[in-house]
Amino acid sequence: MATAPPRPRMALAACLALLLPTLGAAADAPVAQVRAETIFLRVSVGADGHVLSATPFDDHAAMSGVAQQYASKLVFTPAKREGRPVPAATCLTVRLAAEPRPDGTFGVKLRRAISGPCVEAVGKTEPPKVGRDNGALVVIGARLRADGRVDEDSLTLESAQLRVPSSFAEARYREAAEKSLRGSRFKLDTVDGVPVPSHVSVPFQFGSGPGKPKPGEEGKRGAPPPESSLPSWNATSLLPTLELAKLDYTAD
Repeated sequence: MATAPPRPRMALAACLALLLPTLGAAADAPVAQVRAETIFLRVSVGADGHVLSATPFDDHAAMSGVAQQYASKLVFTPAKREGRPVPAATCLTVRLAAEPRPDGTFGVKLRRAISGPCVEAVGKTEPPKVGRDNGALVVIGARLRADGRVDEDSLTLESAQLRVPSSFAEARYREAAEKSLRGSRFKLDTVDGVPVPSHVSVPFQFGSGPGKPKPGEEGKRGAPPPESSLPSWNATSLLPTLELAKLDYTAD
């Protein structure tokens, strides 16, 4: 995403909506009626892997303060330059959930946290017409150039899971996801102050995903899938001497 930084945007609900953990005691929920929320943070990571600072893209989000508290306790696999740990900057996607306590109050727990280049803009995508009963999760691989744009010649289908298998539907889902990526823009991770072009694997969820809806949700369009069904948002440095800082945490 002077003026505040742009808020990252998601393509088709779960393009990068990656979910969150449980570190120690739950923090107080600022808004009890908010059941779950995904917060996007720009984080600075020290050479020892500890978070030095975490700034939310939207500090008006109900749980942004709690997300910052959790982020400060996370430890990354440090970035490296020629094999030596160095400072880095990346984005952290944090999924928080409000859970009831025995005394009737609510606490907020971290369900998932994952790092990767910031999504500053997502290209327009229209859900393909493949039948209301179908759903999919496709992962598109792409190279990010130095300007944060996608190298269109690098787009590849890395995986596709459909609720109702169909080569026609798979092709339509792939086209929709690739169209979105062509219009997307990213803010690259930095390693020791150097912006790092990367290969990314981006998950796009269509409908309620490839799994069958839960009982009672058959007629609901857009019902969320289980957190465990979502793949990691993954990025790998394209510069041989630089390694990105990494964090991918899912609560038990």
